[in-house]
Amino acid sequence: MKVLVVCDHGNNRSVTIAGQLKYWKHDVLSVGLAVTSEETIRMLLVWCDRVITTDSGQLDSLPVGFDGKHQLWDLGPDVYPRSYNPELLKMVKVLMQFHKGEYAPPVGVAVQASNLKTIGKSPEEKHRDEWKANCDIVIGQTMIAGEKKLRERIEKQLAKQKEEYHRIYKLVTDCKSHPSRINFAEGVICGLEIALYEEEVHTVFDKVDG
Repeated sequence: MKVLVVCDHGNNRSVTIAGQLKYWKHDVLSVGLAVTSEETIRMLLVWCDRVITTDSGQLDSLPVGFDGKHQLWDLGPDVYPRSYNPELLKMVKVLMQFHKGEYAPPVGVAVQASNLKTIGKSPEEKHRDEWKANCDIVIGQTMIAGEKKLRERIEKQLAKQKEEYHRIYKLVTDCKSHPSRINFAEGVICGLEIALYEEEVHTVFDKVDG
């Protein structure tokens, strides 16, 4: 995939993401909005399949007409000491895992085709897809063990993720991590809660039908 990663000056946040995505065999360029002409940025936007911004306000600075290619990897303002700051790199790796379904190295044509389904979706749609994926993983791994086993597995996963959420929340409140990590943890928890709710609904309807 041809990926353009955008930050303010093209030296830190975008370079860190680009460097990591290259390990997944993507054709990646980084660019700084404050130091690159609009003509060059527009040319790069035409070239790329996906444009990643690193701050919530950067989309407004891009030429219009490319929203369908846009994806936000919110790293917040560039407050990270140069270069390849460990905290920044850690956050980028978390975001890579979050978007792994789209960017991980393809295995066969089927995976490449499935990656295309995410292009052009809004962040809300992507988060919903991620939550659904969490549901599918948990349900798919435990369905053969029966309803009781399924519920126990989901509950264990949910408890584990809530512990992780509290750990991340403490890091953020202690100013040792970025708030975006809380959003990611909340998304995982929401996915598991949806899976648990769906399992309860299916159990009720199965009893009614029986």
